[in-house]
This record gives sequence, C-alpha cells and structure tokens, in this order.
Amino acid sequence: MKAAFRKNEKIIFYILSFLLPVLFWLIVCALHGIYPFGDTSVMTGDITYQFIDYLAYFKSIFTTNNDLTYTFSKTMGGDMAGFFSYYLLSPFNFILLLFPNRLLPLGLLIIIMVKCGFMSLFFSLMLNRIFGFKWRSLIFGLTYALSGYVVVYFQLYAYFDDLMLMPLIFLGLRRMFKDPEKKYLYIAALTVAIILNFYVGWMICLFCLYYFVYLCVVNDDRALLGKRVFSFVSSSVLCGVLSAFVVIPSVLSLRGEKNSFHLGFYRTMELRDFFSRFYIDSFKGNISSCMPNVYCGTLMLLLFIIYFFNKKIPFKERIASLVLTVFLLLNFYINTLNVIWHGFNRPIGFPYRYSFVLIFLILYLGYRGLLDLDVYSLPKLLPAGVWAVYILYSAYLMIAGSVVVGLREVILNALILFVITVLFILYVKRKPALMFLASVFFLIQLFDIGENLNHSLYFFEFSSMGEYQTFVDRVGAEIDNIKAQDDGFFRVEKTFRRSHNDTMQFDYAGLSHYSSCEKKDVISYMNRLGFRDNGNWSFYDGGSTALVDSVFGIKYLISHYDYMGKKYKRFNKTKYPKGEHEDKYFVYRNQYALPLMFVAKGDICSVDPYEGNLFEFQNALADSISGGENNMFEAADIEEKNLVNLAETPGADGVYTYTKLDPSKEAYLEFKFGIDKESDGKLLEGYFDAPDYQKATIEVNGDSKGEYFSEYHWSVVDMAKHDEGENISVKVIPEDDTMQLTGVYIYFEDMVRLKNWVSEVSSKECELKKITSSHLLGSAWLPEDGQLVFSFPYEDDWKVYIDGEKVETQRAAGLLLSAPVNKGVHQVELYYEQAGRRLGLLISLAGVLMLICLHPAGLRKILSQPE
Repeated sequence: MKAAFRKNEKIIFYILSFLLPVLFWLIVCALHGIYPFGDTSVMTGDITYQFIDYLAYFKSIFTTNNDLTYTFSKTMGGDMAGFFSYYLLSPFNFILLLFPNRLLPLGLLIIIMVKCGFMSLFFSLMLNRIFGFKWRSLIFGLTYALSGYVVVYFQLYAYFDDLMLMPLIFLGLRRMFKDPEKKYLYIAALTVAIILNFYVGWMICLFCLYYFVYLCVVNDDRALLGKRVFSFVSSSVLCGVLSAFVVIPSVLSLRGEKNSFHLGFYRTMELRDFFSRFYIDSFKGNISSCMPNVYCGTLMLLLFIIYFFNKKIPFKERIASLVLTVFLLLNFYINTLNVIWHGFNRPIGFPYRYSFVLIFLILYLGYRGLLDLDVYSLPKLLPAGVWAVYILYSAYLMIAGSVVVGLREVILNALILFVITVLFILYVKRKPALMFLASVFFLIQLFDIGENLNHSLYFFEFSSMGEYQTFVDRVGAEIDNIKAQDDGFFRVEKTFRRSHNDTMQFDYAGLSHYSSCEKKDVISYMNRLGFRDNGNWSFYDGGSTALVDSVFGIKYLISHYDYMGKKYKRFNKTKYPKGEHEDKYFVYRNQYALPLMFVAKGDICSVDPYEGNLFEFQNALADSISGGENNMFEAADIEEKNLVNLAETPGADGVYTYTKLDPSKEAYLEFKFGIDKESDGKLLEGYFDAPDYQKATIEVNGDSKGEYFSEYHWSVVDMAKHDEGENISVKVIPEDDTMQLTGVYIYFEDMVRLKNWVSEVSSKECELKKITSSHLLGSAWLPEDGQLVFSFPYEDDWKVYIDGEKVETQRAAGLLLSAPVNKGVHQVELYYEQAGRRLGLLISLAGVLMLICLHPAGLRKILSQPE
C-alpha cells in the first residue's frame, strides 16, 4: 500500500491541490444555498447585470450568425475586439456550451471553481519545481486560490485565467534568469496570459519587470548579467509580438471608450488602515471603496514576517525582498503608481485590481522562509514582538472605529495567533513530531481561509436563480416567437429589463447596453436621442419619441402591460387579449419602423446633434432624411409658469435654482397650457434638463410619471395624447429643499405627420439583411441621388460596396454611417474589417516564425526540466 502510494504520490498530490479549492467552494455554496443547493445563484453585482449576459452572447457566436468582430447587441452596434478580449477569451467559457441559458449561473459557478482549482495546482507546482517536491506546498496553493483577492473579486472571474498562469510565468522567469537559454516557459505562459486578458497581462508584465530587477540585485554573479537582461527584454518583447493579433485590435477597438486618465500625485488611502485587510473576515461588502484585498491567513503572514528574521537566507536577499514589498505598498498608496497598474486609467469599482501580486509575493517568500527555517536562530522576543504589534494595532483599529475590523475579528485573529504561538513554543521546548505540527498548522490555515470565504459571501447580494430562470424562459419565448414570425433585420426593445444587456442575453439588436468597452460618443448620442445616459451606459427605459423608434428601426416592442392609447398605440399588438397579465408579455409591432438602411434626400451629413435641444435636433434629423420641412415636433405654448412654495434664483451657465420657502409644505414648479385644434390628438412629450442628479417627480394632470433626474429615469417623458379644449398642467415636484434646472422642453409630436413622413421616406424600398454580424447585404432603389444611411455608428472599419465598387463612407447626423449613392437600383454590401487585425496577425506570425527558426528545439522543452 505504501509503495503504491509513493509511486503515485505526486499524482495524488496534484489531484488534491486541484480538488481542495473546488471542495471548499462546494461546501460554502451549500451553506449559502447557492444553486444547485438552493434558489440563490452565483450572480451578484457585475455578474448579474453584465457578465452573465455576455456569456450568453458568447454562446450565440457558435450557434447563430454572430461573430467575434461586430455586434448589434451593443447599444446601436459596436465592434467586439476589445470587448471580447477583455471579457470572453477564456477557453473555460466553452464549458457553457453544455448549459442552456437558464442554467448559465451554474455553468459560471463551475468555471470559477475549476479556475480556482488550477490556481492551487499551478502555485503548488511552481513551489515544487523551484524548491523540490514537498507536501507542505499544498496549503500554499490552496491559500493562493482562496485568497482575499479571489474571494472578494470572484465577480472578476475573467481575470482568473491570468492568476492561474502567474505561477508558471514566475517559474519561467526564475528559470530564464538562472539560465538565459531556458526562456520558453516564460514566453509561452506570459504570451497566453496577455492573450487571455491583456489588462491583467499588463499587470503581470509590470510585476515581472520589478521582480527581474530584484533578481539582478540579489544575485552576485555579474558574468551573466548582460545575457540575462537581453534574454528578459527580448523574451518579453517576443511575448508582445506573439500576442499582437489580440492586443493591437483590442487597443484600437478601445479608442473612444469612457476613461478616467488621471496621474495626479496624491495618496489613495490611509496607509495605517491598509493592514486591517490582513485580518480574517475583514471584508464587509465595500467592493467599490475598499482597501487592497490582500488577506491570505494569519499563518501565512507570520511565515512572511519570519522570512525576514531567518538568518539562513542571505541578508542582501532579505533587504531586497523588504524593498520590493515596500515598493508594492507604495504603489497602493500613491495614485500615480496605482494608476499605471490599471493601464493609466483609474478603475470604476474594484480598486487595486493588482493586489494579487502582493499576495503572491507574501506566499512565495513565506514558503521560502519556511523551508530554511531554524527556529533557534530566530530572535527570542519575536513572538512577544508579534503580539505587541498585534495588540497595539488592534487597539488602534478599535479606537479609530474601523468599519472592517471589530471586536469579533480581533478575538478571532487572536485565537488563531494564540494557537500558532502555543505550537511554536511547544516545538521549541518539547520537539513534537513534525507530522503532528504540520497537520495542526494545516488545519489552522484551512479554518482561516474557509471561514473567510464563508463569511465574505454573506456580504454579497445574490440574485434568485428562480427569478432569473423565469425571466429567461418568458422573455426568451417572446423573442423566439418574433424571430419565428419575422426573419428580417430589425431592432427590438422592451419597457422593462433585467439588465441593460438583455440584448446580449437574448441575441437581438436593440438600443441598450452596459460595458466598460462602450464608446463615449455613442452614449452621449443616445442622450441626444432622448434616452437615459449616465455617462457609463445608456438604455431604452420607457423609450423616447416615435420618430426615434422609426429612424432606428425598432420594429417590435415588448411590454408587461397591455398599453391602450398613449404613446404605444402606434404599435400593432400581435398577441394576447386586452388587460394586464402579470405572467405574460405583450408584443407590439411598429408600423412606422424604417429598415436599418434608408435613404436621406437632404444634407444629413451636416446635421449637428448638439445644436439646439433634443427635439430641435430630431426635427433637423427628420428634415434631412425627407429633404423638406416637416415640423414633426412643435413646442407647447406655455401660458402660465407657477412657482408654488418655491423661490427662483437664476445663476451662471443658465442654471436656475428653486428653493422651498417652507420645507414642511408641498412645493412644485408648474407649467400650464391648453390643447387647441392644432394640437388635438398629438403626442405630448417632455424633457427636463439639470446639471446633476436630484430627487424629483413629474406629474401631468395629476398623473404621476414617476421619479426624474435619477440614475435610471431621466429621459423623454410620455405625457400621452390629449383632446382639443383640455387644459394641461405639468408639474416638476422636488423632494429635497432645493432643485436646479437648466432647461424645460415640452413638445407635441405630430403622429399624422410621422405617418406621412414614413410613407415618403420608406418608398425608397431599402432592404438590409444580416449575413453575419460583420457582413450585411442589401438592396436600394432611389428615384434620385441621395445619401444611403445606416442606423448604426460610423466607423472607418466598415467597408461599403455599392454594385461591387467600394465607396467612401461619411458620418451622418453626427454619428451614423452613410455613403453617397446615385439614383437607380443598387446592390449594397458591407463588411466590418477590424482595424489592426491584419497587422496584428502578421506581427504574431512573424514572431512564431522567428521563434521556430531560431529555437526549434526549445518549444519541446518548456516543462521538461525543473529549475
């Protein structure tokens, strides 16, 4: 039995190193009732509102005519290179092809657990390759896989591929430093890391640079210094070359995205509070404003401290390690250094995304110190010193009122520290069996990281699996029904949402999206169309004007209400009887929807979307398409403006401040006007501008239109149709004592004129079909010369061919793609050719050829030799 065990010892070890973190996740999921152990899903935060929908879209690439280049499920449409390489390039995502969309959260949970398993496996493998095979490396791998960074940032599972590869990169770097010819593991692992996630790959590249400098300092052999520097620089450059086919298109794709470039030199936190994150259970749900997540367990932190007092380790090495550690701490502390790690952009949420490098260093140095540990050479007062620092710092945290460390955390850490101290004294005094000591230490660390994992999950607001499945099943059925009845190329929208990315979940073209890769000009353009825009995203919400729905081809609207009258009367209901049904949705067909390609007779390329208010812009847009004046929108003739319990104060930049005279009484700003014969039956709409968020509601003739000026509700308000002789009262009701406005726009939209306008412009008989998401085919008939307009954003990467001839494209109405076309019947074809793709492929191919030609045998030796 023992012989069989020793023969398969390493196999058993590495299987355990993979399975242990998976087992921990399974146990904790069972305790928290996370599906399949209960109705709670793994969806929380960005997983709920972004990533689960992205993963659904990933599946559609392999089951529909979508591709990796472009998508019409991003707002009005957008390229996918940066988006795909940041969110979706992990090979583990292929696991999701085994799961229907209603079970995607379960598939994602499996992916997270598998990635954690490989983190543990590769970290243990790294330690064993560097220092020789030892079972004690098992707990270090497990700690790396369940560190505070992984537990708190598990929503950033897309980063975990690179965390998984980091031990191999580190191993390859050390191997290359020892022998400059042995660089293939470093090249292979770092290249794959950059490809799978260029953002985290950049962070690992920085760490490799700093650690290489560290190695040069601690190594006394200067004979190979030149070769080592050349090998490191050339190998690192080669990694960039080999990954160019992903990096170059991704970088070019992200041009124009929202950014927060800021290299200001100032502190990002109170450094004295930083060390509180080493306490067990110190995470309290504050993801967006938290300190670096560097928790790795009390035992590991003590081993890291002991490393610096271990006299068997060269003094020079210990000093260099201390300098490197302090330098990393300064990177957290100083904004300029911190921003560099994040690609020169300050992250929105999830700060200090590179804090895993400090955990990595702590665990590596702690293991290094453990192997050469001679407890008798340690300072005798070291335990007392550790306790003194712990007591004093804990007292400071308690007195200062720390929000993450309270009496419970202090006592819990003290108990762990007490057990470790007793075992240390026991070993010094009585020398018990090492196996016994190792087993107890192992159990202590298991408890430490297990409790931290379990406790941390209590601070996440997980979504219901049942609610998610109900939504996916019901809305999915409606989308499938639309596609079954209409195989055309059109947009669909909804008056409700689970997330801004429902378009990706159900694979339809829409006008809603939220990701870090969306272009700023697209988001601001949506605002000018009357949709909600908070600077980071935009979405359809309750919609905008009927003209916008028409121009942008919103052919179908899904609602959970059976709207009669008001704005959505312009849609033809396709199913369900009248009346509200909570368990059903209602689908409306927009008879005025234009195809996603239409002809403009006027000078649409000169229309400025930022000239005038948004209704004036839409008037100009309608006129430029038809080639004549339409007066689609006409301003309401405000007869009275009443300030009820409010004082108005004009200010700079057109800002008017309204202050309540008596905060205890009702206050509102009221606009009154009557409906005359000219306005009879027209759709009344309004938009209210302000410098910032504030609490207010809009009321029309006593009918509340809900909150306004809020993060999710600040778009064109549907005020319904009204009959001649009716008097209208529009109230803006502040909830706070003050309110600020920069503009009030109340307009009538003439539905008769819209109908006539659509009849005129749609007579051009344009048709556009989606071959793939980056290849469109259509035809157009023009009785006279005009401008062919596509209702998606202009990009140089779109190549337009008319009758087989490539034509120059232009920007229409400030954002849209267009091309001039002569009268007659034409065949139109569009291809989206991602900028930098060919260049990136050529550079990467050159790198591969160079690697093969110069080092043909090296590729076969990547993992063949230990360090």
